[in-house]
Amino acid sequence: MANVAEFVRWTGRSLGVVLAVLIAFGCTSTAAGAHQRKPRPLVLHPRFHVVGSASFSYIDGPYLVLLTPGVDAFEASGMVIDEQTGTRASVSYPGCHLDEFPTWDLVGGPWLMLFCDRAGQWDGGFELYNLYTGEWRAVVPDPKISSFDCGMPSYCGVTVAGFGADWIEWQTVPCRYCTATYQFQNIDTGQVQSLPGWRPGGRIIPDLDSQSLAQTLCPPLTVPPGAPPPLGGPPPGALSLYGSFAIASPGAAGDVLERCGSRLKLAIDSHDGPLGASSHAIFWANSPTSRRLHGLFLPSLRRFVIATNPAAATSPYPGAYRVVLSSGDLYVIDESGRVFATRAPTQRHRLARTTPHH
Repeated sequence: MANVAEFVRWTGRSLGVVLAVLIAFGCTSTAAGAHQRKPRPLVLHPRFHVVGSASFSYIDGPYLVLLTPGVDAFEASGMVIDEQTGTRASVSYPGCHLDEFPTWDLVGGPWLMLFCDRAGQWDGGFELYNLYTGEWRAVVPDPKISSFDCGMPSYCGVTVAGFGADWIEWQTVPCRYCTATYQFQNIDTGQVQSLPGWRPGGRIIPDLDSQSLAQTLCPPLTVPPGAPPPLGGPPPGALSLYGSFAIASPGAAGDVLERCGSRLKLAIDSHDGPLGASSHAIFWANSPTSRRLHGLFLPSLRRFVIATNPAAATSPYPGAYRVVLSSGDLYVIDESGRVFATRAPTQRHRLARTTPHH
């Protein structure tokens, strides 16, 4: 009987120890779960004001470029606003114009691109205006590029895909359903070259702001695939760099936020709504008619919501309104062309008041 009593006492002590350990572990797990729970997004209420009107707008550093329809069809007038001084200046050049409906950004590096009508040049050639120095630079397209004729100019041919401080990127579509190819023309020398390493899954991308042209992505970033045409493989998809972050746009799959040295792949739910980004934050709307702008501060990935979006569109179509983010300001352009501005929110300096998000 003594042995039985001793066994019962030992068993009771053991069960008590196990129960205490389980309770302590449960409390620890609960505390860890509470600690790891994502904080609710900050809700910001910045005050917007109208700074002008525009059909398109572009940003480079402290300069905002506003395009408004010109007197002639398909031509636009340009206004450059210096955010730091508030100075406004119109930009024009004899025999040249800004395109009212461009298919690429008209600002690249320090340049604003104007189309010109001079004899002997492909589509008149270009004049580039330096936003920082006021310098003008004439660019004549290389004849080997500009002479290409696919026979169906509405569906194929040669066009500018982008440009930067040092290079112009030319896109050639050899037939209606073919994969595009790309060549690069140096603005200073006129030299033309390709970039064979730029392909889906690779780690080389063009840097149009560098004389070397090629830039190697930091791991694990790779070039996303673009949307493949019926008669070819996928072209390189878009990859926009913002410091150590990148936004990949793999065809119709949507935008994905990635980061150097990280496995981060965060889907940005823009769903054809506007998107703007810098090295400090990303802004987007969940749809063209969304009454709120969503965002992430970088590098913390802290979520926030702007509840005072002044430009939510009534049209459900993509591009009904746009978001442009500079180094200091946030611009929203509504479907009627009004341009609203406010200081870009930061984590260190939150605009107006913040409230919990319910």
